[in-house]
Amino acid sequence: MIWILSSAFTIAMVLCFLPLALNLKFAETITVDDNIFRAFDSLGFKMTLGACISLSIPLLLEIARDCAFAQSKRIKKNILANILLVLSLIVPDVVVLAYVIPNRNLRLLMCINQGRTVALISSIYAYFILFGGQFFQRRIHMCWYILVAAGTVLFAFGSSSSDPLRIQDWVSLCLTMLGMGIAITESIIWFKNLNQSITVENRHLSTDEYCINIYILASIICFGGLLLTYLAFGSPRASQMNSEYLIITNILYAMYYVVISVFQGGAVRRHEIIEVSVFLLIVCKCKTNKDLIATF
Repeated sequence: MIWILSSAFTIAMVLCFLPLALNLKFAETITVDDNIFRAFDSLGFKMTLGACISLSIPLLLEIARDCAFAQSKRIKKNILANILLVLSLIVPDVVVLAYVIPNRNLRLLMCINQGRTVALISSIYAYFILFGGQFFQRRIHMCWYILVAAGTVLFAFGSSSSDPLRIQDWVSLCLTMLGMGIAITESIIWFKNLNQSITVENRHLSTDEYCINIYILASIICFGGLLLTYLAFGSPRASQMNSEYLIITNILYAMYYVVISVFQGGAVRRHEIIEVSVFLLIVCKCKTNKDLIATF
């Protein structure tokens, strides 16, 4: 499943940046007075980008530390999901702040925004595959991933000039909402099965189950917030996106990172500490028993 995900991720990322490579024209007329170019000059937008970048730095340090020192298989598997998470958080903001705004490159901004979404959902799905067990390795989950990725890629191209009703944009939105609908339905089934399992077996949540729940809830809040923001601002075209819209979307991405980092990351570290502590305790007891036996 990971290899299929990697292939789908690569294809989707290439397609997201294809409009830039082909230098496709926008459907609407672009002028220097459009909202998007005013947003580029907004101090609040630039400060938001800087704040989001600073939030992502600890995750980079965690990845570097895990790559260098991690011995646990759990931590090593988590590195892949964290790398995709970084791609969807820090890289787009750095490129926008360092290149897009100074060069006022609107097409690159749109490609980066859609590439960020593909990277984020790929990070989520990779984590589900690695830690969610067989439930998340079924084909239905690949369906919602492909639907959301397809909607994201389609939106990167934008409606053509021969499409005044923006049918292409609405198809993109429908694909995304359909994919989210499947994901939410499967999440409800997951919660029901998990509750039944805990009740019948009279046990507590495992670390993996807890982390999966955090990913599910944070993802629903993040993508639900992005869709509501898009609709609340009147489903703006590229040139109509103002600073308030861009600030809100960046804050939603940052909040997603904070929730994952604090709750999921903390749980994983605590689990590893407990495992190491138990191992050391067993070793100490074995050594003590050997010493007692040797004494007698």
